[in-house]
Amino acid sequence: KLSKVRGTDVHCYTPEEVNAILERAEGLTEMHWLYAPVVALAYTGVRISELVSLRWGDIDFDEKKLSIVDERHRSLAPGKVRQTKSSQTRHLPIHEKLLAVLKPLKGNSSAPVFLDERGKRINPDRFRRLFVKLIINPLAPRFPIKDQRKGFASGRFHSFRHAFCSRMTNLGTPDRMMLELMGHQDSEMTAHYYDGRIDECRSFVARLDW
Repeated sequence: KLSKVRGTDVHCYTPEEVNAILERAEGLTEMHWLYAPVVALAYTGVRISELVSLRWGDIDFDEKKLSIVDERHRSLAPGKVRQTKSSQTRHLPIHEKLLAVLKPLKGNSSAPVFLDERGKRINPDRFRRLFVKLIINPLAPRFPIKDQRKGFASGRFHSFRHAFCSRMTNLGTPDRMMLELMGHQDSEMTAHYYDGRIDECRSFVARLDW
């Protein structure tokens, strides 16, 4: 039996870094398609594999929720079955900012939610390369490394997941809800994603009164 990972070297974006990324992505004219999936990563904390697999049938605009679907129970052709790490389907609320981005893009229920500039389903590897080239690298000088930890320049898609978990935890989200949002089966795994930054910890400690 393998022991669970106790630490991580994945960079966790700060709120300032997330806002800078979103602003940069929104300002890209020739590659503006990058903006929608970046917003989705920031406001859902989903894995990149889950993001590119989303179909419009998974989006419920009336209920303002999206479903990360596990289809192992369905009789589908090999390679067509969508799977989640937990082997379970989970449902996530859609933030108003993400909702505003999705509504103008709405398509056929079986079509992918996120498309590139060619109108094709996003290729994760190409998306990552463009994300680094057009967003991370230009912004890196604004966020230099201040200690021995990996810094902003090493940030990738999974960094959004760490940032989402940390931010939601600091906002006081109950553990049971965090498990649902992250798609984890126990709190120990969710704790693996939490990054307790000293500046955020300081604000909580400042509230202490005996």
